[in-house]
Amino acid sequence: MEKTLRLSSTSEAYYSQNLAYEKFAEAEDSLGVIEKYMKPEITNKVVLDVGCGTGRWLRLFDKYAKEIIGLDLSPNQLEFAKNKTKAKLICADASNMPLEDNYFDIIYATWALSTIKDLTLTTQGKVLDEMERVLKPGGKIILVENDKHSEFRDLFYANRTKEDKEWINKYQEFYLKKGFSVQEQAETYFKFKDIDEARAVMAPFFGKETADNNINSNKIKHSIIIFERKKNDFQKQFDNGETIVFDKPTLILASASPRRAKHLQDAGIEFIKIISSVDDSQINYDHPHSGVSRRQWRKYVKQMALAKLGPFIGKIQNGAVVTADTTVYCKGHIIEKPITPEKCREQHEFLSGKTNYVYTAVAVHFNGKTVCRLMASKVKIKKLPNHLIDEICCEKETLDAAGYRSAGAIAPYVIIKSNAHRKNVQGLDPKCVSKILRKLGFNK
Repeated sequence: MEKTLRLSSTSEAYYSQNLAYEKFAEAEDSLGVIEKYMKPEITNKVVLDVGCGTGRWLRLFDKYAKEIIGLDLSPNQLEFAKNKTKAKLICADASNMPLEDNYFDIIYATWALSTIKDLTLTTQGKVLDEMERVLKPGGKIILVENDKHSEFRDLFYANRTKEDKEWINKYQEFYLKKGFSVQEQAETYFKFKDIDEARAVMAPFFGKETADNNINSNKIKHSIIIFERKKNDFQKQFDNGETIVFDKPTLILASASPRRAKHLQDAGIEFIKIISSVDDSQINYDHPHSGVSRRQWRKYVKQMALAKLGPFIGKIQNGAVVTADTTVYCKGHIIEKPITPEKCREQHEFLSGKTNYVYTAVAVHFNGKTVCRLMASKVKIKKLPNHLIDEICCEKETLDAAGYRSAGAIAPYVIIKSNAHRKNVQGLDPKCVSKILRKLGFNK
């Protein structure tokens, strides 16, 4: 069988056969349907192109945008893009973008997510989560994809399996389930100098025989579909004291902790974040003093998790709110957020070489009912070298955490009996959340 290139970021050819992809991309959408649609969306906006490839769309759009950044996994593709645009280019995985939260007004991807070869759609889900993270409230994600019937689609699927042919239906349904709506369906075409060029450009992707038998013009009709999703500003509504009504059951993580959010994401649990402005120090509960029993401290941790639900009660309809509180107990002492590097060093020197207990209480409120569960993890910390304490005490994430982390440089020194307990130590076990949601009858 003739070997062909894949229109996929997971294909080795995507990193080596750049000229073939360049010619393919430059022939797309000769009628300018996408540029016409995108121009009013991106004018004077901060824009991100996910999977920018050789930079065809960056070249067309950078004259409209206030700022535009292109991101792609292939350094070779970005070398082509560098010669076309003044946009900032970043070589990175779209499922783990090195970009700050809430930065972009518009994020778009042209034939990017559907070419990720993950039939479970797990990777695509992670990419969408990252897009949502770096998108400003009120901003939009715009996805351009192939529609179901066209000459190009027939060419694309000419020698594909049944599973491949069903893929277009699968990912379109996936977008709709993720809250996207269809904004436009349009007809355009690839345009080449002549039939020979059309066949020559398409042959590397679909095979010479397929190209010769199916291409009979210098134009190849192409049906496209444009999906769009807006990032709702639920945080602003909440801060303004408005009641938020969700049209379908929605999970809300009421925590600013990036570790808790990551554990839910890694478990495939969909959620949005809404953070209360009430600080832990403002919650009116008697703080146990050092020297209290572990039983007394467990009770306090549960009270704190439940108290964090307070600002959300009566303000969220058809939403399950998750709060959590984590602390460390060691030999009668409570190890809380260190705040300063000096306090962090003092705590880690105290924990070094000792066995301690990490308590995380998880509380969930849904449709007038509340469930709270406590998970305790016994942890042994090996003797920590001074250079390691210096390193971890300079990290902002460590200063914002109760006690210590069990990931990164400190991980080899932390002995925890299971992965579930490791996640508990880091602030949230997603399995605990799932059990509570089932108990409350929460079904997305």
